[in-house]
Amino acid sequence: MKNLIYLSLLACWMLSCSTEKPQDKNTSLTIDKEKAIAQIDSLRDLYMRAVKEQNRSLLKGLASPEAVTMYPASSDWLQMKREATKAFSYDSLQIVPLEIQIINNEWAYELGYSNCFFTPKDSSSARMIHDTYLLIFRNTGNGFQMYRELASGNMPDDEWIKKANKLGRPYPY
Repeated sequence: MKNLIYLSLLACWMLSCSTEKPQDKNTSLTIDKEKAIAQIDSLRDLYMRAVKEQNRSLLKGLASPEAVTMYPASSDWLQMKREATKAFSYDSLQIVPLEIQIINNEWAYELGYSNCFFTPKDSSSARMIHDTYLLIFRNTGNGFQMYRELASGNMPDDEWIKKANKLGRPYPY
């Protein structure tokens, strides 16, 4: 009887230690990556259009309610922010992705650079400033939305510049 109890406890313990965990629908690895990338491309295009048209209403649904954005703190970026007189700090924006990875149905990221154009207060011509960025997208059931953005005004390393050139998207420095 004692052996039966030990065997029962051992069997219960082994069953409870199963390494298989049920996956919810958002973390499943079965995803149409091309469709997900097309959706992210659409979000990027919509953001660039909103900036060009200075129309914040176009951004509805683009970012998650929990979105956090960290912009560059270089002198150029700080000047642009100080002198902003429009809905957006910049007049127009070119976002150039270098890498898009779809991790699963819930998470994706994009790595790239952008060229931001703004017109300083005492000038009639636009000025271009650059940044590199990492965007994290999250899908909580309504498609991918921007969840986190980290941008830097620092120059990328040589490997980054080589990758951009290889993709036909040279980094403008």
